[in-house]
Amino acid sequence: MTGIQKLAPRASVLIFSLLILCCTFPSALAGHEPAVRLVSRAFFQQPPLAAKPKTSRIQAELRGDLLVQEKQYSDAIAAYQELLRDYPRDAALLNKIGIAYHQELNMREAKRYYERAVHSDPKYASAINNLGALEYQRKNYKKAIRQYDKAIAADPKVSSFYSNLGYARMGLKQFDAAGAAFRKAIAIDPTLFEQRGQSGTVLMERSVEDRGQFFYYLAKSFAQSGDAEHCANYLRKSRDEGYKLVAVAKTDPAFASVRENPLVKEILDSLTPEGAKPKSES
Repeated sequence: MTGIQKLAPRASVLIFSLLILCCTFPSALAGHEPAVRLVSRAFFQQPPLAAKPKTSRIQAELRGDLLVQEKQYSDAIAAYQELLRDYPRDAALLNKIGIAYHQELNMREAKRYYERAVHSDPKYASAINNLGALEYQRKNYKKAIRQYDKAIAADPKVSSFYSNLGYARMGLKQFDAAGAAFRKAIAIDPTLFEQRGQSGTVLMERSVEDRGQFFYYLAKSFAQSGDAEHCANYLRKSRDEGYKLVAVAKTDPAFASVRENPLVKEILDSLTPEGAKPKSES
């Protein structure tokens, strides 16, 4: 508390006393009318006492975020909903509620909140992406692609939008188009596929039906980007998942630039014609 704040109650009493004096003994203040008017204005225009500050938005939202991380989705939704009363058209907040419902597999409510977010801000790319994720999970790959394309148009710098587009292309067996989408994602963020998610967006890796095939096309995308280390890593994963066509990498032109790299060559040399792990390996 400042010195002025400490003196404020005393000043109010003094001002009030002067006003009483003015009313009771007006002659005593003759010749001091300007001072009296100044004192009167000071009394009646004093700002009200400051209200007790509410929890800041950042703290309230952080509480909801932490509850999501702890997988306490219902509690997170309640926390976000309370904040939503003060920010009813906040697209980011609506999107977070949608994600919490999405994690609870309440797709109907998730879609409702994603759509509210987009209605509030038609260029809010994360919510558009998440509508695509809902369609992907329903195997409506064409609808998912349309949403992912919209998300990319709204914000072309988010790597996960391209990777999600790649998954949807794979769902339609459009492997070359999927590879192109994955390469774009990798160009933006080479570590994307080492992560489990990004704030505000839903990643679809866990929904891929044939993980061995998925890893193969990731390896191919890294090979075309000239990244031998990540190419070898995903070739190994593809092999370990039992993908039957992984040995095609030995002759696929897409792997030409990395095929002689020791890390990649070690994996390729371990492959049988069918692409399975050699029996000698554990």
